[in-house]
Amino acid sequence: MKFKFFTVLAQFPESGQQARNAFCAQHRVISFDKRFVAQGGESYWSICVYYTEGPESMRGALSGKANALRQLSRRGTETLPKRRLQ
Repeated sequence: MKFKFFTVLAQFPESGQQARNAFCAQHRVISFDKRFVAQGGESYWSICVYYTEGPESMRGALSGKANALRQLSRRGTETLPKRRLQ
């Protein structure tokens, strides 16, 4: 198992989200962990993606992503911060 870390800025998440989504589309994601780091205007999400690589990694990739989606839905959105309208 390998790890990949991403930082997604709370105020401007687009580039971090695009990088994470592109990576996850090309790898078999086993699981992930995320933490919100509250630093005022510089707050961000720190995301660790656990994945496998190689010829065997794409076999069952869809099931790995489906598991990640199930994990997200179980956790719900109670930990997601509300975006401020500016």
